[in-house]
Amino acid sequence: MKKNRIKSLLLVGCLLTITCTAIVYASKSGPFRLWSPPVISGKNGVVTLSGNLTQDKVLFGTDGMAALALTLTADEVFDLDRGDANHVDMVIVLARSGSMNGKKIDDAKRAALSLLSSLSAADRFGLVTYSDGVQRCSGLIKITPANRKRLETIIRSIASGGGTNL
Repeated sequence: MKKNRIKSLLLVGCLLTITCTAIVYASKSGPFRLWSPPVISGKNGVVTLSGNLTQDKVLFGTDGMAALALTLTADEVFDLDRGDANHVDMVIVLARSGSMNGKKIDDAKRAALSLLSSLSAADRFGLVTYSDGVQRCSGLIKITPANRKRLETIIRSIASGGGTNL
């Protein structure tokens, strides 16, 4: 009985030693990885496109398809604090059919109001809605304080209804 107990303790001691050695080795050599998918990147002017595989293995016997993640980034081309920004002409085309009822139309109106609040006096804004037909709520107008108030009132008054005949 004593021999079995000694053998068990010896086995546990050896396993602990091996485990500790493996942990020390792994922490010194970094994570173990045989292969990492390469990241491909290309730049054209101020725009950079990079892509890499989202997985590094394909299951045997499957169609062999793998997913590719593409990332599109742009350089900072102007400093908003310096006033170098180009002014914008923005037209929102907003669906207001019956399927937009409730939270959808509320979210769309909130997004339009948020966008409108970020525009400067040198920008222009227009609004078109559609359902059974198309309604031009506002032509392209400068964002003066009076026009901003008028546009906010128009956006808040949009109601869903009808269908979309596209």
